[in-house]
Amino acid sequence: MRSILIIIMVGIATVLHAQIPKLLWNAGNETYVKQNFSQGQIRPGVYQFGVNVGDLDVLVIPFGSKYIVQYIYGVWEKSYYTREYIRLHKYGTFNIVSADSNQLRFGPFRAQFMNYEKSQKGLIMYGDLLKNIPYHKDTAVLGFYVSNIERYYAEPELYELSTELKSPDFFRKKSSHSLEIMHHTLYAKYGQVFKLGGELDAYFRKKDWYEPTLLQVAEFFTDIERANLKLLEKEESRRIPAGQETDERE
Repeated sequence: MRSILIIIMVGIATVLHAQIPKLLWNAGNETYVKQNFSQGQIRPGVYQFGVNVGDLDVLVIPFGSKYIVQYIYGVWEKSYYTREYIRLHKYGTFNIVSADSNQLRFGPFRAQFMNYEKSQKGLIMYGDLLKNIPYHKDTAVLGFYVSNIERYYAEPELYELSTELKSPDFFRKKSSHSLEIMHHTLYAKYGQVFKLGGELDAYFRKKDWYEPTLLQVAEFFTDIERANLKLLEKEESRRIPAGQETDERE
């Protein structure tokens, strides 16, 4: 019996060892030692790959029995208003994600959840999300868990429609003005440009987090956001007479 257990344990260790890539780097190009890792479990939240401008944050968002993967990174681009170069955020979203044991697969990429030195939760990313290129099977980069989704955003309004599916009753209880703000906040979150000088432009320009950069942002919406937006729009259409809708998006 003992010999059988030894064989099983050796087999498990061999499989786990094989899962760790030969070349594993953090944002500072520091090589990590394989022995510091053990297999983890899928943990929703925010994983940070570096701490400088241009580095990468990966959000693992639960949606029922599924997961959504969204990534956010910083770039230097010209401001829509001043035309000066400032730090801006860009987004990418994967709504089709398959989960298997401690791994997620999305597009050409694979992410593996690991424990680092027992206390830190890590995410090994097999692929360059920013260049849309999968890495070689024996190379990867490592990010660490930093917070849940709610703490990641500076303002609650930025995740109100992004973390869970709301009920129709949730929107019925909101005022028409609140519905309008919620509706356009979802677009503003991703950098939607509104009509210059309009009410929405004036409202969101007062927000520290607002970075107007794009004319179309719907491609970045998660399935949670799309489902909530559909319910919100249904409630709005119930209140607003046909032909009186307004849209200040450029």
